[in-house]
Amino acid sequence: MPRPELTIIAAGTAIVAVVLALVFFLFAPSDSSDGAPKLPMTLRDDDMILGKDDAPITMIEYASMTCGHCSRFHQTVFPSIKKNYIEAGLVKFVFREYPLDDVAMAGSVVARCLPRDQYFRFVGLLFENQSTWAFVPDPRTGLIEISRRAGLSREQVETCLKNRVEIDRINAIVADAQSLYRVSATPTFVINGQIVSGEHSFSEFEELFKSMLPEADAPN
Repeated sequence: MPRPELTIIAAGTAIVAVVLALVFFLFAPSDSSDGAPKLPMTLRDDDMILGKDDAPITMIEYASMTCGHCSRFHQTVFPSIKKNYIEAGLVKFVFREYPLDDVAMAGSVVARCLPRDQYFRFVGLLFENQSTWAFVPDPRTGLIEISRRAGLSREQVETCLKNRVEIDRINAIVADAQSLYRVSATPTFVINGQIVSGEHSFSEFEELFKSMLPEADAPN
C-alpha cells in the first residue's frame, strides 16, 4: 500500500525519472577536467551556499539524499574540503538537490522547510543516518525521526511533504542541471566550469583545486 505522505511527491519524481533515463541514454556522465571547454557557472537565487562570495573557486554539487556515493563524500571527503578550502575562503560550495527517487525528494523537501542556517546541518544528518531512514520499509517514519532532531514535529514534516512550491523548486533545479551540465547521475560536481562525475578522494579534489589557484594561495 503506497505511503500517502509520499504520494504527492511521486508524480513529480516519476516525470523527472523519465527525463533522467532519456538524458542518461543520450549523455553518459563524463569528467571534463582534461582540457575540455569550461562551462558557465550559473548561480540560482535559491542556492544553498557555504563560503565566501568572492572565493576564487566555485564548486557545485548535485546530490541525491539516497545516494550512497554522496553519503560517503559528505562523511569522508567534504569535512576536509570544508576545513582546508571553504573556511579558508578559497572555495564557495553550492549544494543542489538532484533526487533520484521519491524518498530522496522527500528528504530534500523537508530540508528546504528548515531555516537556511539549519539546512546544511540537516543535510549532514540525512547522509550520516541514510541507512536508518532511506533504506527501511517505512522511510516516512525514519524521516520523521531524523527531522525531530532538527526540531520539526511530525505535523510539520507531513506539511512539508505536501509543499508543492518546494517540490516544483527542486524539480526546476534538476531540469537546470540537465540542460546546463547534462547531469544524469550523482554525485556530479561542477568546479569552475569543469564537470567531475562520481566518487573521488580528497587528494583528487585538492589536486584540481591547486591547479585552479595561484601558487601563493594554495594550501601547503
